Amino acid sequence: VEGGIAVDSRGNVMMVNDAAEGITVWVKSQAIGRPIIDILKIFDATQQQFFSKNYYPIESIIGSESHTDTWNEVKMTTKQGKERFVNVSVNTLQLEGEKTIGCIFTIHDITKEKELQEMKIDFVSIAAHELRAPLTSVLGYMSVFLEENKDTLNDDQGQLLQRVQASAQQLRGLVENLLSISKIERGVLALSFKRVNWAELVEQLVID
Repeated sequence: VEGGIAVDSRGNVMMVNDAAEGITVWVKSQAIGRPIIDILKIFDATQQQFFSKNYYPIESIIGSESHTDTWNEVKMTTKQGKERFVNVSVNTLQLEGEKTIGCIFTIHDITKEKELQEMKIDFVSIAAHELRAPLTSVLGYMSVFLEENKDTLNDDQGQLLQRVQASAQQLRGLVENLLSISKIERGVLALSFKRVNWAELVEQLVID
């Protein structure tokens, strides 16, 4: 399932397994002998391709112990330019503790998992938006009704309607939390900071 690419000490591809061929869409015969940077194009969050000693650590750790680096949920482009999301780890190869002679890249394609995650986020966001609209109407009509009939309602009736209003407000709070979760997972939640009296805040929450 996982792609494997073996690279020599000069950074040229020596071996590509079937899974790596499918992930990168590079035919083995064309990939072997080419620089790894041409075959495995990985980008960071700023869309910059990263391929340094940290990414390809052979030169930086010659004579040291074996080394492993891992990058999770990074973007990769195939030979045709199609985007995929992958987890990548690189393990150096050494001769009994002597100099590094190459490394092996292990690639796990998580594109489908990312797509399912996006679908889940979209579903939660759409459901929350659909719930918020009728709740806003319920709260609005309830507020108008209580204001216009405050003098005609007895204590029991007023208390029951206020409980209905409070329950709708709680439900709207849950919907807003769902929308916030969607924003957090997308990394677009904007925080607004203000000073509050925490004792008064806790007291009000207990009362509610």
